Amino acid sequence: MDLPEQLDLPLTAGAPWWYWLGGRPSMDFVNTLRERWNRRVETLVTPDDLSAWLVRAGVMDHPEPVPAAVLGPARELREAIDACVVAVLEGAALPPDAVATLDEWLAFAGARPQRRW
Repeated sequence: MDLPEQLDLPLTAGAPWWYWLGGRPSMDFVNTLRERWNRRVETLVTPDDLSAWLVRAGVMDHPEPVPAAVLGPARELREAIDACVVAVLEGAALPPDAVATLDEWLAFAGARPQRRW
């Protein structure tokens, strides 16, 4: 759903404004920051938002408590994914800091190898 012109910001909860157009959880995660070009509407407002988003995206089976300290780094991961997508679309080199962030988070992916660019 598009964001209305009149929207009380910052949001107190983001779930009503999530949308699922990316085709993959990583792209839908990028879309949790709405209107990057204008108002930059954050929809991962609270740790509970992040937990609920992960369940709705099919990444987790049920909500788990998310420590408040994880919300900021999760948003940084989102921005790193966005930076890499933008670079690929522009035919540019991937930003090294974004790749480093992705590598840090890949350590939590279990037995999968870390991606090195």
